[in-house]
Amino acid sequence: RQAVEKAITDGTTLETFRQDFRQIVAARGWSGWTGEGTPGGFNWRTRVIYETNLRTSHAAGRAAQLADPGLQALLPYRRYIHNDSVLHPRPQHLAWHGLTLPHDHPFWKTHMPPNGWGCRCRVTAVLKPKPGDPTEPPAGWDDLDEKTGAPVGIDKGWAYAPGASVKRELAGMVNSKVAKLPPALGNALADD
Repeated sequence: RQAVEKAITDGTTLETFRQDFRQIVAARGWSGWTGEGTPGGFNWRTRVIYETNLRTSHAAGRAAQLADPGLQALLPYRRYIHNDSVLHPRPQHLAWHGLTLPHDHPFWKTHMPPNGWGCRCRVTAVLKPKPGDPTEPPAGWDDLDEKTGAPVGIDKGWAYAPGASVKRELAGMVNSKVAKLPPALGNALADD
């Protein structure tokens, strides 16, 4: 976790993260992890940890930007954008490319990228759909995959909006503080 936070905060490279990872694993005696014991396995495992954490951190920050009421008033829609640099694109992610929906559409609660391991899709705020943009999610978008329990096209454990839990935790913390303050001060804090 410390190495991941350092990579996010300081913008360190994958190689720096790998050096930190090696030291942490050795100091903590962590063994039996997937990829342990071979250079290829080590490189694969550290890349997955590094990229997954950086992408989800970036996505949480982007979600916070997209949640800004001023931005939503100016650009009330969100557009799903598939990243063409993925070697083996998921068919559903390709099908969602260009999908433009209001910012408060239920689709965004479960389909905010990244939507799985190695997903490089993103969402952007837009004024309105472009001509030809799909404006309704494909049929079955909210059906659950029997194997994963997540919506079809989303990896197990990825059916959430990055950053949403942080918002809930912050709201809970503020509410607990508000309850302990004098009413005038508590109301001011809650309003802010």
